[in-house]
Amino acid sequence: MQFLYTAIGVEGLAHLALGEEQDAINNLEELLDLATRKPPRVVFGDELSFLEQMATRGLAGRTGKSLFDIARAHACREEFMERDEKFRERYDELARSQGWDAHHGGL
Repeated sequence: MQFLYTAIGVEGLAHLALGEEQDAINNLEELLDLATRKPPRVVFGDELSFLEQMATRGLAGRTGKSLFDIARAHACREEFMERDEKFRERYDELARSQGWDAHHGGL
């Protein structure tokens, strides 16, 4: 399941590169579906580049915001942040650029 999540994010980036926006939106919806399963068995953080590109193109919408909320809460836990502070900065910049609250879950 972990690799599927990563692969869907990469596929979404490919769709964007090819100008296939609806396919990319479908990928975003698939990521959200995987992220909301209990328990989530995904590598949170792998969606970040895809989310950034979707947001840049104005395609993130509510689905992107929902995925952002879930992924940031998981990926920005302390054990991940010790690895790379730039990771949190990327999430925060995405939140600012989209007008999303950058302090989800007290982070």
